[in-house]
Amino acid sequence: MQATAFVLSNIRIVADENLRSVTVQIEMENSSYFGASRHKLSAFFSLIFRFSSCHHPLLASALAKIIMQDQGNRVVVGKDENAMWQLISMISSDNRHVVEQACSALSTLAGDVSVAMQLIKCDIMQPIETVLKSPAPEELVSVLQVVVTLAFGSDSVAQKMLTKDVLRSLKILCAHKNPEVKRFALLAVGNLAFCLENRHILLTSEA
Repeated sequence: MQATAFVLSNIRIVADENLRSVTVQIEMENSSYFGASRHKLSAFFSLIFRFSSCHHPLLASALAKIIMQDQGNRVVVGKDENAMWQLISMISSDNRHVVEQACSALSTLAGDVSVAMQLIKCDIMQPIETVLKSPAPEELVSVLQVVVTLAFGSDSVAQKMLTKDVLRSLKILCAHKNPEVKRFALLAVGNLAFCLENRHILLTSEA
């Protein structure tokens, strides 16, 4: 049975057994001259991104929620290279829930072009290429959402994303029997095609 409550630093996380409902409560630390300049979740982020703690399903849920709900939190995480590496490593987790939560967080972060560039530098496409071959529709939808967001913001990012493996996988997924997978695969191809170089590749590739 998975934990239903967890306290880490100034964060209390409460969830139902299936992690479908997750509540994150943030207790403000005592303010001081030295603490005032620190982000309210700096201690939490330091702990969760150390020793792969973010791979715990409950912590992964809380992390995704914290990132998705607050712009300030996204800025802090987006500037932390170690956080980027850890989030990317979560895509390769054996736990499907962790993969889905990582993709939710990453697709939110990727909306910022500078963060998208950092994710590309951290080789996010390597685990994405692997998950694009997954037989699980839920994982495919999750990772395709990351691809859709990454490809949209910048031509230079989109150009680096379209490898032969990615193109091959997207072609297959565009004909997937699951309508959600098919829809996001088509969106991904469409966003990648905004880049002129990618458009040439897509037009000249085999149908």
